[in-house]
Amino acid sequence: MKSYCDLCKCYIRESTIFSDLNDKEVEAIKRSIKTFQFKKRAIIFHEGDESRGLYVVKRGRVKLLRVSKDGKEQIIDLVEPGGLLGVEILYDARGHSTTAIAMEDCEVCFISKENFEDLLEVYPSIARNMIRALSRELDNAYTRIGLLGLLTAKQRLAHLLYTIAVEQGYTDGKARLNLPLSRHEIGELLGITQETSIRLLRSLKEDGIIDIKGKEIIIPSLYRLKTLAEM
Repeated sequence: MKSYCDLCKCYIRESTIFSDLNDKEVEAIKRSIKTFQFKKRAIIFHEGDESRGLYVVKRGRVKLLRVSKDGKEQIIDLVEPGGLLGVEILYDARGHSTTAIAMEDCEVCFISKENFEDLLEVYPSIARNMIRALSRELDNAYTRIGLLGLLTAKQRLAHLLYTIAVEQGYTDGKARLNLPLSRHEIGELLGITQETSIRLLRSLKEDGIIDIKGKEIIIPSLYRLKTLAEM
């Protein structure tokens, strides 16, 4: 479900911390917000960079990843419009714990750490919204960890595709997904190799769960996909 943000004048997910502010609060925050645009594959910030403020994704998708000492990348999360970046400012981290990369042309709202802390003192409703948003993020993290331990790789892939379908507005019947992930990125997100992700997609196609046409994935029955993901 989406809600309207009076701050950004756009439709965003309900996880946004700005979705239910009154007019006075909106005007106060507008004076502190800066908007930045990033091209596809542009780096918003690097892991280890100083945490200077909080970002809210207004348009496009962003992936958060970590890089091991040997250079191997691991996608930690995919952030949709309304999602938060740079939450490290809330617990005095010295730097960002992940690298944020635009998966497509993106627009993000930015508020500095100093301005955000001032706003929290004046407008407690923003703090309440922040707690709700972080609670949802924590719950999502627990869910992802549980999936890694309890489901097979094929079930995790089915769950990922079903989640993307729901995020793109499909809730029942047939779906046509504009998949935002490459086969390599699917592997990173699920903790499997690119070759395994390709093999599993082929297996789902052979089972009649999905059909693949270029970058588009057609799901004849969301119910079948969801059932597989929950086995």
